[in-house]
Amino acid sequence: MRLLNVHNLRIESRDPSAQIYAILSHTWGDEEVTFQEFQDAGKHSKKGYKKILDCCSQAREDGIDWVWVDTCCIDKTSSAELSEAINSMYAWYQGSAVCYVFLEEVPPLAPHFPEAEFRKARWFTRGWCLQELIAPVKVDFFAKDWTDIGTRWSLEETITEVTGIPGTAFDEGVSLRRFSIAQKMSWASQRKTSRKEDEAYCLLGIFNINMPLIYGEGVNAFRRLLSEILKKHEDYSFLLWTTAAAYLHDSFPPVALKPEFFQRHGLSTWNGETCAYQEIKFARGLPDLASRNPPQLTSRGLQVEMLVHPNPDAFLKDDDGEPVLDDTMLLVFTEFMYRDKLVCIALDKDGWGGRHSPMFWRSFSNQVFLVEAEPMGEPYELRKLYLAAHHIYEWSEVEPLRKPPGLRLHLSSKCGSATINFMRSIPQIQFSIPGQPPTYNPPPWSRLECLMPDFPDSGWDNLLLQFKLSYLIKSVI
Repeated sequence: MRLLNVHNLRIESRDPSAQIYAILSHTWGDEEVTFQEFQDAGKHSKKGYKKILDCCSQAREDGIDWVWVDTCCIDKTSSAELSEAINSMYAWYQGSAVCYVFLEEVPPLAPHFPEAEFRKARWFTRGWCLQELIAPVKVDFFAKDWTDIGTRWSLEETITEVTGIPGTAFDEGVSLRRFSIAQKMSWASQRKTSRKEDEAYCLLGIFNINMPLIYGEGVNAFRRLLSEILKKHEDYSFLLWTTAAAYLHDSFPPVALKPEFFQRHGLSTWNGETCAYQEIKFARGLPDLASRNPPQLTSRGLQVEMLVHPNPDAFLKDDDGEPVLDDTMLLVFTEFMYRDKLVCIALDKDGWGGRHSPMFWRSFSNQVFLVEAEPMGEPYELRKLYLAAHHIYEWSEVEPLRKPPGLRLHLSSKCGSATINFMRSIPQIQFSIPGQPPTYNPPPWSRLECLMPDFPDSGWDNLLLQFKLSYLIKSVI
C-alpha cells in the first residue's frame, strides 16, 4: 500500500497493518493529481493538489503521520496494481484510524449545521463512496473550507435517512453478513459510477468478494459479482427485487442485471403494499433443506432448488375471480418473510426460449406476492429450477444518445411544416408521441421508430415514406 507522508509529502510503500494512517474520501473533480503527476513540480497548479494538502494538514493536526488518497496513491497505469487496490480498498478503509470525508459543495457551520446541503451532497450519490461510509471505524465530515461539520456517529440519523442504511451497519465489529444480499444491494441502488463495470466493482468489499477486474465487460461484471456472492452465501434474497422498467417486457431474468433493481424504498407487492428491506427477514422453521444443492451457474442458467407452491390458482385470483398466474407460471417462495407473510415471486417457463426451454424467467417483475403462511414449508414442494441469468439482449431503459444521429425528415403542407427527428436507442427503441406514454416493442425489431412533433388532427396529405435503415443490436454472451 502506498502512503503519503504528511510531513515531507513523499509517497512511500508501507505495510498498512504496521502504520497508523488517515484516509481521504471525496468525489473526483477536475484536475485531480495522479500518481505520476504527484512527482512533478506542475502538480501545484492543479485544483486537486490543494485537497491533498488540506488532508495532510488535518492529519498532522490529529497527530497522524500518513494519509492515503486514491488519486495519487495508486498507479492507475498499471492494471495489476489497480486491480489489487480495488480488491483491497475495503480493508484499507477498515484499517484506517479515521476517514476524512471532504464535501466540497457543503458550506461550513454558520453557525448552524448546513443540513439541506449535506443531504444533497454528491458524495451520497456515488458508488465508490458507499464502502467509504461503512468500512472505517471512524468517519469525520468536512465542509468545503475543511472545517469539521460532524461525524458519522453524530450525524447517524440524518445519514440513515439519506442513504437508507441502518445505523447498526456502522457499529464497530458488526458483520455485514447479518444483512441480506438484497438489503445491501438496495444501499447501492441509487448510486452511480462513471463506468458500467464499477457498479459491481465498488461492491466487492461490501460483500467480501475478491475477483479480477475486466474493464470492457460491461454489465457482465455484475453477473460475475452475483455468481461470486452465491458461492459464499446461500441467500435467495438476490431474487427480491421489483422494477417498473423490467415489467415493460413479458419475460425478464430472475437474476437482477444491476443494483438499481433493488429499489431503496423496498419491494412493491401485488396488493399495493411496499415492503421495506429492513423488515424482510429470513424465514425460521423451514423444513430441513441441508441436503439440497446450493445455487450454481450452468450453461442452462442459474441452477437452484427452491420451494414451489403446487396450486397457487386456489388463492391467487384477480378482482374478477380469475387466476393471476398463467398455466406456464410458478409461484416460488424466496425463503424470506415480510412480517407474517411469505414473500414469493412468479416465474414463467414460457419466456424467450418458449415453454420447452429449460430456463425460467421472471414474470410480474414489478411486484412480489405476499402469501399467508401455512405450516412452514407446506404445501410447498422442493424443485430444481434453472433461472435465466441474463437477457438475450442487453436491456436497459431508453438511453439518450450522447450524439444525435442527425437523421431528420422535414415535412411541409398547407397547414405548415414540421420536422420529424429520428432517434436511435441501443439496446432499446422507444416510440413516443407528446402527451402519451412511451411504448416499447421487444425484439426482433422490424422498424426504426421516431420521436414525432404534435401534429394537427387534419390538413395533412398522406405520403408513403420508405427508408433503407440499419441499426445495431448488441447481444450478450
